[in-house]
Parts: sequence; C-alpha cells; structure tokens
Amino acid sequence: MVKPGEVLQGEGDWISKYLEYTKDHEGPLMFHYWAAVSVIAGSLERKVWIQRGYEKIHPNMYILFVGPPGKARKSASANLGINVLETVKTVSLAADKTSTEALLRALDVSKKESLWSKETNKMFAHSSVTIWSREFGLLASRKELERGLSQVLIDLYDCPKTPQNPIWTYDLIGRTPSKIPLPCLNILGCTTPKWIAKNFSMEIEEGLPSRFIHVFEEKKRHKDALELVPEIRMSQFVHLSDELRKIHNYVGEFTLDKKALARYAYWYEEEEEHDRKTSDERFGAYYERKPRHLLKLSMIHAAARGTKDVEERDLNRSLVVLSITEEKMVKSLGIG
Repeated sequence: MVKPGEVLQGEGDWISKYLEYTKDHEGPLMFHYWAAVSVIAGSLERKVWIQRGYEKIHPNMYILFVGPPGKARKSASANLGINVLETVKTVSLAADKTSTEALLRALDVSKKESLWSKETNKMFAHSSVTIWSREFGLLASRKELERGLSQVLIDLYDCPKTPQNPIWTYDLIGRTPSKIPLPCLNILGCTTPKWIAKNFSMEIEEGLPSRFIHVFEEKKRHKDALELVPEIRMSQFVHLSDELRKIHNYVGEFTLDKKALARYAYWYEEEEEHDRKTSDERFGAYYERKPRHLLKLSMIHAAARGTKDVEERDLNRSLVVLSITEEKMVKSLGIG
C-alpha cells in the first residue's frame, strides 16, 4: 500500500505549503490534501482549461469528505481551506445552500468578466462559483435530487456551453428559467456513509456519484485537546493567500508537455483498463470518468507549482493521489 506522506508532502508547491500550515490540525492528511485541491480549483474558475480532443476540460471538481459523525473533523478540515479561498475577494463562494433554486441563484449572481487570453486581451463573461457545504445532505436531499438537482449537478460538472453559444438555460417547474453564461461549479462538501447509502447508492452505477471524489476517513489524524496553533501558522496563512491570488490570475490553456502526453497515453491505453478490471464492478461509472478526474487534478498540481505547463510528475502525482483515495472509496459509499 502506498504511504500518503511519501507522495503528498513534498514538492515545495502551494499544496505542500498548505499541508505544512495544517499539520497541527486533527483532521486527516487526505482531507487537508483534497481541501487544498478544491481551493485551487475554486481560484482557477472557468478561466483555464486543458484541450482534450473536441472539448475543453476545466479544473472544477466535486469533492465530498465522508466519515462517521463527529469522528474525523470533516467540516473543520474543509473550513481551513475555505478560509484561505475567502481571501481571494474576486472568487465567488457560496456556503450551505439548501435547494436547487439557491444553487442556481448563487451561479446567477457570480457572473463576472475575465480575460480569455492575455495574448489577445479578449474578455468573456462566466459564472464560476464554489459551493461549500458543511452538510451536503441539506442541499442534496432525496427530494431535491429527484426534482432536478441531480441533473443540474451532472450538467454543471462539465462546464457546459461555449463562448460562441454561452447561455446555459435550466427550467425548474413553476419557476422562471435560469439563464447563466458559461457556468462553472466547484463543490466541497461533507457527509456521512449513512447519507450516501440512502441517497446515492441507487445511482452508484449512474451519473452523479461518479462525478464526485469521495474522500473517506473514519478517525482523526491525532488527538490534541487544546490544538494550540504555533505563531508561524499565521504568517504561513498570509503567504498562502498571497500565492493563491497569483494562481487565481491564470487564464487560458494548460498544456501537457511531451513526457506528460506520453505518460497519459500509456495510462489511458494500458493501465486504465487494468484499474477498471481489478476494481469493484459497482464503480464502473467512476472509472469511465477517471480520465477526466486525472486531467483536472493534474492541471491543479501544475497550478500549485506555479505554471500552466503540465509535466509527467503532475500526472504521476495525480495517479497516486487518486489511487490512495480509491482504496477507501467503498467505505465512503456505504456499501463495503
């Protein structure tokens, strides 16, 4: 089994610095790692992408922290990352939305104009928002999922529409249709295996759950009754905020260099099928979407290093992080 610390701790990049900042917290390492990923995804918004064939893949991710109630500091771990993201004042952040209408309103009011390309100085309007949900079940109740939220989340995961045809429209029964330019939704939420078993289990081989990264932990990293924070953590917080604002300024295409392209092609053509065959068959839909998860995460790892050039090491790091997370995914879905 891969030891998380061997890969997760060390590039000297934004994520590694964030892990140093949070190392005294009781929350598990993987919660803090994926919180950092979500923060970078939220800061990048729809302004950047990787071109894959005919489509653009953007860095937004759907991430759920899953664990028994009160056992692993889910919300507290995620909140440390959200606190950093909140310092980037031009990022749209919406907390604890409890309905499909509230989610759509958050997207609607997040509309802004950004550079499409620093080379052309062309501007475009987009609606990028990060949803932070301490209790994801309050937003994604069974009732809301059945009345349309499931399809909304499926549509928004892929950042629909194009600059040539930018308006995404969604009709809710009895409501004025929502018309949103170039939407982009990033989600960081917390829930329990019990909630997932009740609300997601019937859809595990279908669309929505496979778009989420389910990060399961069942206990704290360590126990610290007082959880005293060293003074250096405050200066680290300021530094993380400053560096995140630089990441937020990225616009345009991220590109894979030759070695990264070769590594991705080898994984896609040779290793991906092995991963699928050796995994729980109930995760078929997740593995269908793993190439997209991999490219999104690799883009985020490159941004964390301060570049738009995706290298082989970003692909390798992403594969290891996903592999570590997948080891516990059955527990997160409440079906193990």
